Amino acid sequence: MKTLPIILLAITVAALAVLITTVSPPSASAQGCGPGPSWVDPCPDGDDVFPHSGAVVGIDFDGDCAVDPPSLILNGPTPIHRQVSVPDTIQTEITSMSLVGGGFTLNAGASTVNPNVLPSLGAIVEQVGDDTLADSFFDVFFEILGGPGPMYNHDALTIEAVIDRVPPFNTTYLHPIAICIDLFDDPIAGSDTGINLVEAEHNTGSAAGGGIAEAIGPADSPATTSASASSRDYTAPIAAAAVVAAALAVDSACEMWGCMVFEGVVDHRLLDRMVGGWVRGTWLRLHTWVEAERTDTQSVNVGEWWQWLFE
Repeated sequence: MKTLPIILLAITVAALAVLITTVSPPSASAQGCGPGPSWVDPCPDGDDVFPHSGAVVGIDFDGDCAVDPPSLILNGPTPIHRQVSVPDTIQTEITSMSLVGGGFTLNAGASTVNPNVLPSLGAIVEQVGDDTLADSFFDVFFEILGGPGPMYNHDALTIEAVIDRVPPFNTTYLHPIAICIDLFDDPIAGSDTGINLVEAEHNTGSAAGGGIAEAIGPADSPATTSASASSRDYTAPIAAAAVVAAALAVDSACEMWGCMVFEGVVDHRLLDRMVGGWVRGTWLRLHTWVEAERTDTQSVNVGEWWQWLFE
């Protein structure tokens, strides 16, 4: 009987994958390394380009290390260089990135206007317990133009994901929770602006388009929304029935998982290993919708276990 919660969890994940796939564009195939056992070691050097990547960036403007909505929704290409693998490790670098949206631009690598911005280096490291998977991370140094900018980070913005291949299309890299990064008016010295970066999510998108950059903008109707739109209006109503159904399915699953963890039916570490990144990623994308539902229904209980899992 102890295996029943794990079976239920697996069935739920599979069902959600089928549902969400029906309302998402198909992924484009990409040449590279993996999937399969020990794919990191034989992987050659090369350049991977994610032409339709997108990011959600949460900024704190009043110094309390809490996101002041709305979050920045930024879209643009992200080229990555990877070196020839040494045992179990591939060194990586964001060679050039320029993400734009809502009057802001976030640059890294060769795209930066200020030449003193440090390079954004990373690595792909094969997992010890599972050679089909690898931990991928980047320490990003960036500049933000627009608004009160330019602004720069002195401490690296670390984003990370678990991947099973390169290039890892349709993968979400997340900034660890509750790490507040001070922003300065110069990349090396300068003064603290009093503004902080609190949350960051970068989705690599697919080769054909999509990813986090998919948008319902104020000038778009639900029937004609373009997957290549360059901004997202989180205050716009989500009118597409399929999108609402998918959001409700995600909410129901995360609520159930939260209750199961709280009651001790499913181990917290097991759940985190299976769907932890997915739970965090979906909350970052949909928490504004949850808050709107709480207001509309006048119930603070909407998504409470989902939020508890995230926090």
